Amino acid sequence: IDIYDFFDSMTALIVISNKEDCMTTQKTITNRRKSVDERNNELMKTLWTEEELNKIPRWNRKINHGFATLPRALPLITLIQDKLSNGKPLSSTYLSLWFRGNDDGFINIKNEKDLAIESGFSGERAVSTWKSRMKLLQEFGFIEIKKGFENEFQYILLINPFIAIHRLKDTIQEGLYTKLTERMLEVGSKWD
Repeated sequence: IDIYDFFDSMTALIVISNKEDCMTTQKTITNRRKSVDERNNELMKTLWTEEELNKIPRWNRKINHGFATLPRALPLITLIQDKLSNGKPLSSTYLSLWFRGNDDGFINIKNEKDLAIESGFSGERAVSTWKSRMKLLQEFGFIEIKKGFENEFQYILLINPFIAIHRLKDTIQEGLYTKLTERMLEVGSKWD
């Protein structure tokens, strides 16, 4: 064993009283841990051969385009929304917004009918049903809406759903709120 490697590994075992030194040691320990991506990659390579992996057209957000960044807890978020809305499901409308948004949370809706269809509504009342869901999403604090020249719901901002849900805590079933909290801890999300 190299003497430098020995002292490097011993650094993590020493209890340091100076706060600044302690923070430096914590950074050293953290940097040595494998990332989730690294661990997943290792596991994946035990399940599939390199040849198999090369043949499978996997999604990679670094090279594929047309994909959105979504909260990992989105299934629970939409479940909570649907429970809040008393028989008027909001999840399909909310998902259609996320799929149109960029990382800044801003959406410019040029055609309300397109969003109504993407949200699963059809027929004569498609747009009016979609608008009623949009108003509920705004009332619950999941989106901000600004009227534009082309339509009533032209400019949308997606609000951090964890903040929106935290504000609604007293109206959400305790078990669902707890489950969301557990999932947030799993993925490293916070209420703010």
